Amino acid sequence: MGLPKVCEEIIISLSNNYLIISMLEVFEIVNSVSNSKTYVLYAKGFDKAWLIDMGDLEPVLLFLRERNLTVAGVFLTHGHFDHFYGLQSLVEHHPDCKIYTTAYTKQAIASVELNLSTKCEKPIRYEGDNVLVVQEGDEFVLFEGEPSIHIYEVPGHNPGCMAMIVGDYIFTGDAYIPGLGVKDFVPYANKEQARQSMERIIKLSEDKMIFAGHQVDTISLIDVVWLSTLQVVVTKDKEAQRINNWGSGFLFQYRERLFFVTADHVAHFDDFEAGERLGKDDYIWVFNNKNARGVLATILTPINGLYSFDLFNLDEVLPEIPELKDIAFSIITKPIEEPFFTSELKDTNDTILVPAGKEKIIIKEDCVIEIESTDRCIVGGCVLWNTNGVKLDRCNAIHDGMVLKEINAEGYYVLKYHEPVIVERWKGISGAPVFNQVGRLIGMLIEVDENNDTVVVVPMKTIMHLMDYAIKYEETLN
Repeated sequence: MGLPKVCEEIIISLSNNYLIISMLEVFEIVNSVSNSKTYVLYAKGFDKAWLIDMGDLEPVLLFLRERNLTVAGVFLTHGHFDHFYGLQSLVEHHPDCKIYTTAYTKQAIASVELNLSTKCEKPIRYEGDNVLVVQEGDEFVLFEGEPSIHIYEVPGHNPGCMAMIVGDYIFTGDAYIPGLGVKDFVPYANKEQARQSMERIIKLSEDKMIFAGHQVDTISLIDVVWLSTLQVVVTKDKEAQRINNWGSGFLFQYRERLFFVTADHVAHFDDFEAGERLGKDDYIWVFNNKNARGVLATILTPINGLYSFDLFNLDEVLPEIPELKDIAFSIITKPIEEPFFTSELKDTNDTILVPAGKEKIIIKEDCVIEIESTDRCIVGGCVLWNTNGVKLDRCNAIHDGMVLKEINAEGYYVLKYHEPVIVERWKGISGAPVFNQVGRLIGMLIEVDENNDTVVVVPMKTIMHLMDYAIKYEETLN
């Protein structure tokens, strides 16, 4: 196993009119279990090191031997086994090191149930007299003359989570992972605490370098939007030559089923124009973008079995079903033969933000969250579609910075946009997934209002509730 690069940064600051140069350095190791991370803190001129979490043993020992360092202590961010499974072996090599963590984590590392290692081939636990309990507000000097480490309790992902700040570094564990947020669906997690802790860490991390608990693929928020949003076209014919409407959609995995989701007025444009169900279905297609050049002759995937709920007599089966508006989805029961790819996304300076040919992603249900008043939301898709024979020219758009204005009588989110809402710049984005600033899915865009510069978003929780009805209905057919 090759050693990762050392993150060496000389921190320069001005304090009491003296120039202070901090020689604190951080060595990062991506572990073999769950891509968790171990961090080694050391400073030039000192023969000791401190660890944040402890996974794979060999990379740590190799690094210490090369620099003739001993381990003074280990700070555990929380008690999940993938963050301390190498602790026992480390203590055998460095018996004088101390373990610093919260009271709950001290219990968790000694319990295979609490540390979630019951299903491991060899359950993991650690008990020892060298485990010291720390709490909010504690601070410790790691290296004389260097910044102290400050402890912050940030429960939510796990009751014992803690974050640490050392100078311009912040170690967040799993309480906040940039590009991912916080996983609040694991055992013993608390969603509300997780949200509050994440918001706290985001504020604490301003102007600081974040070291999180896991390695994740680095993708931007724009990547999340563009990789999640599908381009949808509706035609009058099964040859896909006579376009009647277009819009957006997305794939969503819920209760072990795969759904295609879009706005109902995208799928049934004529019905919404007439104000009533006409009893005719058009052909719905999703662009695979395999040639990524905007030619209509490229591969299209048909979407069948669309639920609009008006097409089925569910009253006798599900008498409690509510009145539905502008939500449509299909349960995908057959394997998708061809993957979906991105079309190219550029900014106004013609800089490529997302290249063509990246495979689209499926949004998982654990990505769903209800909107908060502090959220800033983002959506994207293809607008200004123009057809010329079989040539289809599409202009792409990303709209971000939307904030919650109100929740309307139907329970839908009304978001205020910071610029004038012009329909031509939004047409084609109906049915697209809407995310908050950390990439969590809040709902689906269905409407824009030029007069008030607002857009309407159906909460994902509402859509999932309707999916429950569809699943129940299909179960009655079997």
